[in-house]
Amino acid sequence: AGSLRVVGPADPAGSGDDAKANATPARHERALDPTTQGKLANLQAAVGDAYREAGELRDAIDAYRRALERCPQFHDIRHRLGSALREAGLPGQAVAELRRVLRSAPDHLASAVQLGLAYYGMGRLDEAVREWAAALARDPGRADALLYLRLVKARHSAASTPSGPASDDDATA
Repeated sequence: AGSLRVVGPADPAGSGDDAKANATPARHERALDPTTQGKLANLQAAVGDAYREAGELRDAIDAYRRALERCPQFHDIRHRLGSALREAGLPGQAVAELRRVLRSAPDHLASAVQLGLAYYGMGRLDEAVREWAAALARDPGRADALLYLRLVKARHSAASTPSGPASDDDATA
């Protein structure tokens, strides 16, 4: 009852191929319209969100990538991919995806904040601070960027002296 039957001319050459065609479902190779592509991409991204919420980051990453195969221009999905990559301990890949978002959509400040987190995770403090400061400059109410800037400045100002370069003792600690 659940099988797909291909309807068409009944094997005019007499090769017996129509039985093979009826045995496997036919896949239409027509191009989907952009609206349908977008709907399918968003559904695939929702699957990625569910995997991410469950802590299944590899599956989430795969789902986001499949969604982006359909609609690579969907910045929100690419942002979620970048965030999931960062959370999965793949900050280099996260940086690439988040930079791509920001090249196409410079006002996507959530990506700038995530990019700062990825840089921070890689030990690239100056770049992290630059991203958070830029996000805060564009939106002074951006609480996450302000929080990260304050935390980093507090953590790193407590570890360094304001009077100049670190001493030899600091280098061996």
